Amino acid sequence: MNHSQSVSKRAVRLFAFCILWTGLHLSLIAQTSVIEGQIKDPSGAVIRGAQISCIDALGTTLSHWSDGQGRFRFEVSAGIEYQLIVSQPGFSSGTVPTGPLKPGQTRSIEIGLQLSARTDSVLVSASLIDQPMAQVGSSVSIITGEDLKNSAAPLIQDALRGIPGLTVSSAGRRGGTTSIFARGGDANYDLVLLDGVKLNDFGGGLGYDFAHLVADDVDRIEVVRGAQSALYGSEAVGATLNVITQRGEGTPRYSFQAEGGSYMLRRWAAGANGLTRSVNWALNLSRMDSDGANFNDNYRDQNASGRIGMDLSPRTHAAFHFNLNANDAGAPGAYGSDPNSTFFGLDLQSRDKNNDYVYGLDFEHEFSSKFRQRFEGNFLSRNFRFLSPSLGDSFSDNFRGTLRSESDLLLFPGDTLAFGFEYQRERFLNNFVTDPTGQIFALHRNNFGYFAENQWNWQQRLFLTAGVRIENFRTEDILAVPFSHDQNFPASSIVSTNPRVSAAYFIRPGSMDHAFSYVRLHGSAGTGIRAPNGFELAFTSNPRLRPERSLSFDTGAEVSLWNSRALFDVTYFYNRFEDQIVTLTGDLRQLSTFSSDNLGNARAQGMEVSVTMQPSSKIRLGGQYTYLNSEILSLNGDPGRAQSIFKVGDPLIRRPAHSGSFFATWTHRRWVLSLDALMRGRTTDTDPNLGTFACDLGLPCILKNPGFVVANVGGSYDFSSGVTWYARINNLLNQRYEEVLGFPAYRLNFVSGVRVNLGGENGLHLKR
Repeated sequence: MNHSQSVSKRAVRLFAFCILWTGLHLSLIAQTSVIEGQIKDPSGAVIRGAQISCIDALGTTLSHWSDGQGRFRFEVSAGIEYQLIVSQPGFSSGTVPTGPLKPGQTRSIEIGLQLSARTDSVLVSASLIDQPMAQVGSSVSIITGEDLKNSAAPLIQDALRGIPGLTVSSAGRRGGTTSIFARGGDANYDLVLLDGVKLNDFGGGLGYDFAHLVADDVDRIEVVRGAQSALYGSEAVGATLNVITQRGEGTPRYSFQAEGGSYMLRRWAAGANGLTRSVNWALNLSRMDSDGANFNDNYRDQNASGRIGMDLSPRTHAAFHFNLNANDAGAPGAYGSDPNSTFFGLDLQSRDKNNDYVYGLDFEHEFSSKFRQRFEGNFLSRNFRFLSPSLGDSFSDNFRGTLRSESDLLLFPGDTLAFGFEYQRERFLNNFVTDPTGQIFALHRNNFGYFAENQWNWQQRLFLTAGVRIENFRTEDILAVPFSHDQNFPASSIVSTNPRVSAAYFIRPGSMDHAFSYVRLHGSAGTGIRAPNGFELAFTSNPRLRPERSLSFDTGAEVSLWNSRALFDVTYFYNRFEDQIVTLTGDLRQLSTFSSDNLGNARAQGMEVSVTMQPSSKIRLGGQYTYLNSEILSLNGDPGRAQSIFKVGDPLIRRPAHSGSFFATWTHRRWVLSLDALMRGRTTDTDPNLGTFACDLGLPCILKNPGFVVANVGGSYDFSSGVTWYARINNLLNQRYEEVLGFPAYRLNFVSGVRVNLGGENGLHLKR
């Protein structure tokens, strides 16, 4: 048995012991109480379909949706004081305290919502213990499932373009590689979670590809900007994006969706969810096909996801969830801008194929109002295939298994401590990574994370969060790779400590309960880390590559005006990226001419400004603007080759200095109409066909990509309860533009479809 297998088995045994220890205490089930009530708007009319979260001092306990009469009901543990938060776009309730509950007691609460530009919510991604959004000091944006429906967005990337600080760069077509650059960070600086399961490749790869992440069953998306490695470890450098899927709720309901559009778009989706006694369940299936805008541009995306959860008691919860995705896309290559005249025609044969498998198991038990234990186990398997008769086939496989334990402890009123450990086993397999005999071998790495976080608040006005995570990356032996290095690299171990602090302070705290105007100061600071990826480890003459690191800082103010019907936020951010891994270009015919080292240092700073307004119950509008100043600071130790490509003082690739977006929504009876627009300024980019290798041919390899403005309009009509028709026109002005140089975006196009909901409180009921 080798050392890595021994380490893996010890971690599994420890995790199993923790679960067993918790199981022995499940008999400590407390007596229950009931919280019920009704939600109404300012006119006194009931609000159906609003999300209500029930929170105690240790975080979110339960989450339900109001029924057709605006009612809700929770079974909770007795003797604990809870807070209720209602999430409904266009309205705010603040936090509603319940007071302590006696065993068997039923407490009825009527919650009156006020028109507000701020939507109350509970965040699960900005700290270890869930917090109301108003108490979070980090820069956070939320995209709700309702937002996704109103925009008719089939893919999550479509909704992320309106988030401050994010630049989405897609290779034009459906299925084309889509990367996100957050606050000037690289594409592999974004941590992507699906129900808490890490989706990134080994070491972040070249960046997570958002091209295939569907939006069918999404409850909400939380985007936390800034370094979060104190919470999540590697890759949480520029931003953390957590996609949270729907869970079953109430009477069983069923949904069907079918749509079509330009470029022979065909898409359908079907789902079901509900609550059967103490078991909540959800299942969703979808498929999207498109013929594309050019030859060999067709695309297919198939997705299946599901979740089954069980409330063993008000204090004990378990859940199993999965997501399966298979996609197939033609790869015609660049066929747009060609500044260096290096384009030789469309690739009519090459194709990309991906198969992703995500499984997760979660368990938690609250021993008392002061102590809760959580366990998680999950794994990711991602298989990529590039099929090309002319260029040759290639593949890349990534696997990650994770075991995690977290303990939450209430030290004093308003002071909570969370701590735990996480173990990850990663594997990277690629057909170009072979031993001296030409046999493919796998790269393995064991990651150990030990973390702690303390949350403290003073009189519900000042909220402080401080945390730290110690990360230990243990990379196994790397065999000699032909043409790259002729010696085996011994196993290595790297230890990194990443702290983080955040704060929020209310100058006028009255709004927390009554949605009055207020001023909230917020800020955060922390460090980030990204361990080397598989290619950086295998194709290098340097066996001692260090992780890339960052220092992140932001501060700002959120101001609520006009009785909370207008919300204004301005934030300054600063990122310093150090020890960036630079692969110096070489001769493609001789891989030994490549070398990698921690040579790069860069800086990115700027401002994010956002405005949201809710002048009436029918109209909601807003926008955001981001100014980004990015700069390469140094290429320390560079022998000269990289200096001819990247120059000190140059801006970073594909990071625009100016970007922004606008949206407006009008609701009237059964109609919903929307308008949105995206603006992006000029950026630098590389040659569409040769990349930085163009410099080896004496051609310019750092090029300019013009900016653009693109507008979209859409609408929906509710024919009857449960049946909705919708349509959307994209690129309304028929603009020519390229998010990635050489890959044209679609010109004016449309999509139209119908959604049918059956059963439940609000769906269509078929009579016999």
